[in-house]
Amino acid sequence: HPRESEIAFWKEIQLSHTSIGGKTISQLKQILQYGKFVLTTTMVARNIEDILKLYVTPAISTNMHNVYDLDKLREIQSNIVLITPLMHEDKDSSKFLAHLQDIITLANLVLQLHCCGNAFFMDRTLEYTCQNVVSLKEDINFLRTLSQEWNEEILQARKENYYLNYYTNSQILTIRI
Repeated sequence: HPRESEIAFWKEIQLSHTSIGGKTISQLKQILQYGKFVLTTTMVARNIEDILKLYVTPAISTNMHNVYDLDKLREIQSNIVLITPLMHEDKDSSKFLAHLQDIITLANLVLQLHCCGNAFFMDRTLEYTCQNVVSLKEDINFLRTLSQEWNEEILQARKENYYLNYYTNSQILTIRI
């Protein structure tokens, strides 16, 4: 028979996991109902943390909102993965995890185009709602193709103008501006 200390320990573990699970489920419901991913590029954007944010603005109080950065999103992602077996394969969590992965892929492509000097992505904001989660594969494929074409254009320009090779894309953009 288990000792009282062991029972207390396991009850504490169960409570901690339940509270994490309850908080995560609550966050997930709020995110899916009111969430909006925003990808914003500015001149100072250098990594994905600079451009990716999730804003959750409940309809009840429009001036209050929660902002989730990439670290918070990764934490929620981890918690969902941990509690999903307890939720018996909840469809909302699976959709959100796939959507989050697609958003991160999009953010990386946007950042790549931004850092490579594509003028369209110098000061751009893209928004994707979490309601009616749809596949972002078309956007991802479009940005991948755009990135490949842009990189080929840059390589061709560097071949034709040898002295461009002395400068990074950022330096060329600074000189151009």
